[in-house]
Amino acid sequence: MASNPDGSLVDRAGFLERIGRPNPSKNMEAVDTRIRIVGDVGIVDSGFRYTKPDGQDGAGHYTDVYGFLEGRWQCVSAHFALRPAPPQVGATKTADVVAAVPSPADHAALADLNHHYIRSVRESDVRWFDTNLAPEFVNGNADGSFSDRAAFIAFIGKPSPVSNLRVGDVGIQVVGDIGIIHARTAYSKPDGQAGEGRYTDIWWRAAGRWRCVAAHVTRG
Repeated sequence: MASNPDGSLVDRAGFLERIGRPNPSKNMEAVDTRIRIVGDVGIVDSGFRYTKPDGQDGAGHYTDVYGFLEGRWQCVSAHFALRPAPPQVGATKTADVVAAVPSPADHAALADLNHHYIRSVRESDVRWFDTNLAPEFVNGNADGSFSDRAAFIAFIGKPSPVSNLRVGDVGIQVVGDIGIIHARTAYSKPDGQAGEGRYTDIWWRAAGRWRCVAAHVTRG
């Protein structure tokens, strides 16, 4: 599943169809790429730059997640964002989760973690995050920066810049011991205007428990 800059979510077939179309942007290249491996999870956090169709420079960032499956690395999740974020005109276009459907027990466990993740953002509950984030956790922020575990928890401890945060279209997948959550968000901006976005959270199961190893947030 891939989360796109416009807020849409596509499955493997939808992603390949988009990639197969001519790209109006040129000269795309990755910058400041960081690669992490946590167990059988490979995480690539990176910025990128490109030339827009009108000739102006563009920038964005992405998080790709790989699982070491059947003896090789395979991409199981992607989240792309542009800076500044475009309007979330595709936020309601959500592909159904038909692959890697979790067992009822895994679905219940990850759904509960997702609920408390969002609750803890709203309530600045740093204790919950300290308990449930892996030491290797990195967050892809809406402004294009990446925060490690300590910086993310410090940010959470401050009052949230948005209010009335709520989620919808939650999709949960499990590939081996990798849990993937894609969801849509709605919230109120500091100026009172309505905002929409998406996030992708990646969980890894080790020693019988799930811990979040990566997240990526888009806010339009």
